Amino acid sequence: MAHAAVEDTRVDWEAALVQRACAGDARAFERLYREHAGRVYGLCLRMTREAQLAEDCTQDTFINAWRALPKFETRSSLSTWLHRIAVNVSLANRRKVSVSPVEPLPEDTEEVRPD
Repeated sequence: MAHAAVEDTRVDWEAALVQRACAGDARAFERLYREHAGRVYGLCLRMTREAQLAEDCTQDTFINAWRALPKFETRSSLSTWLHRIAVNVSLANRRKVSVSPVEPLPEDTEEVRPD
């Protein structure tokens, strides 16, 4: 029973932070970031398999979350919502990398012609 009370308190605390962040409180969003960044980074790392790319995806996830926070509906938990954003960011990054064009050959190479 005590575990349920702790969980309810955490949800209330997080909901209050989300509400404050929606009102533009950057410090409240920073608290949310600190609470969830590790899990988001772990997910991005599993999906990208590159530490630097996972860091970029984590950053993009929280930038997207900050911009979309007013649209956040409390039907799901914040962690579920962030998970979905992180998956979308990681998949978009994967597509961007796999579709990137092949680098052209340097044009300063001279063609050798027989004399």
